[in-house]
Amino acid sequence: MSGGAGPLSEAQRQALEAIDRQTVRLERFLEGFELAPSPVGTVPTLPPAGLAGATRERSSMPVPSAGGGQPDQPRRPSILAVDDDAEQLGMVNRLLSDRYDVALASDAREAIDLLQHRTFDLALIDLAMPGIDGFQLAEVVAASSPHRPAVIFLSAEASPRAKVRALSLGASDYVTKPCDPEELLARVARTVAEVEREASLHASALSDPLTGLANYRHLFESLHREMERAQRYDQPLSMLAIDVDGLKRINDEGGHPVGDEALQRIARVLKGAVRAFDLVARQGGDEFAVLLPNTAAREALVLAERLRSEIVRQRILGRPLSASIGVATRERGMRPLTVRSLVEASDQALYRAKREGRDQVVLAD
Repeated sequence: MSGGAGPLSEAQRQALEAIDRQTVRLERFLEGFELAPSPVGTVPTLPPAGLAGATRERSSMPVPSAGGGQPDQPRRPSILAVDDDAEQLGMVNRLLSDRYDVALASDAREAIDLLQHRTFDLALIDLAMPGIDGFQLAEVVAASSPHRPAVIFLSAEASPRAKVRALSLGASDYVTKPCDPEELLARVARTVAEVEREASLHASALSDPLTGLANYRHLFESLHREMERAQRYDQPLSMLAIDVDGLKRINDEGGHPVGDEALQRIARVLKGAVRAFDLVARQGGDEFAVLLPNTAAREALVLAERLRSEIVRQRILGRPLSASIGVATRERGMRPLTVRSLVEASDQALYRAKREGRDQVVLAD
């Protein structure tokens, strides 16, 4: 019957077996990449910001004053070069290290280890490597890294088929070896500029222009991701809902510029007190939220009380600021919980704090 399913030919059977072996190999690498222990020993997956180890101990870190600290130093773009040819790696390092932060890996395993602990803007990947080749490594990176870098393939293979496959994997460029150093430098500079431009546009779309914090959209994207992770690995996840007390009165008495200053001061307090992979967001108006991965209720309450007490130390129009805070947690062993349930629980706790006198912390039932 035309179009019916018949027996597989020997060639088809071998092709399917090869695909199965490839899938198993990639799954093993992905599993090792995703479940690698965090350097701080608390989170078994890469933290959301891709900064494993860049944590702050909430119980001991001081909250910065409202005046802010030193401005951040400009960050040089970071590049990961992966090649089993030591001479090629040395050339790339000499060519790029004056302008970029360059990390070197001699195979896919070293590259994956670096990607677990650092964030890169660009990966220069050799195509022909033993074990896991450049195409396979690019697939692992695309599937596993929360902030995957742009990719430029370097290869002695100049066939159109290889270039088409590279582009289909999302590569920004494909450079054949041996390559002219000046040409490679120009291609790298162009790709890095594109990455920085896209990052700037993305940050603008996901940030609050007044405070520089994450906005409502960014918060809920992160909430869905972190809830899935918490339930998958049975980790706690906490959320703080924060409302500035009396912002309308501040606006009425001092005008909106004074109200904006109050919001900016509170934003600095919140941002200065959390770990690098926690998320602080402004939901709009006088409402803020703090998303705390791998944080149980007891720890979240300690942080919330520290934030409340520090906010009271900030003064506007001769009076202390204050905030009401609701805390909700998805604890270990809890039945499946939706993002909406967590948000509603934190809001209900916040409303209780408001009703019961404001300037206090309340834990959701």
